Amino acid sequence: MTMSNRLPPAFFLLLCSGLTLMFSPANAATVVTVAGGQAHFRGAVMDSACVVALGDTNAEVQMGQVRRAELSSVGQWADPVAFTLTLTDCDTSVSQAAGIAFQGNADPQDPMVLGMDNGPGSAVGVGLGIYDEKSNLVVPNSAPRSFSTLIDGLNVLHFMAKYRATRETVVSGDASVTASFIVLYQ
Repeated sequence: MTMSNRLPPAFFLLLCSGLTLMFSPANAATVVTVAGGQAHFRGAVMDSACVVALGDTNAEVQMGQVRRAELSSVGQWADPVAFTLTLTDCDTSVSQAAGIAFQGNADPQDPMVLGMDNGPGSAVGVGLGIYDEKSNLVVPNSAPRSFSTLIDGLNVLHFMAKYRATRETVVSGDASVTASFIVLYQ
């Protein structure tokens, strides 16, 4: 007598019934939907010679600490702090030069420099001057005094920022300044 390797038909019937029950909607995991929040995507499509490098669109320049004694008389400047703004993907067939203008609140005593952000604990009697790479003071809310010649591709524009005494008496405090910048092309 030989043994058969075949399974009885009842086995297949039981197997199919079990699989059907296992994958039925009653046994499926319940899906729970929870509000996750919102995502905001900001950007712009530009028709310009260059694009401001992503890291520079909200640049932060660390000015460090300056002793009040360094700003002991009106018009006195503290040591400069260098910073750069980078333009990428430049196309000189569109424009050959770029200039940067800074916009913000001018110091009430000296409109040639930016004023401090107002708030509790802010420094008083000091402003912030920005110089371009040709050592021209970039006057707030004015057109650039100079333009940098562009090359195709990457262009790094160099600046210096420094505090300036705008009153005889400087009051110590937070010396933060907020300014926006725009790029003008020629």
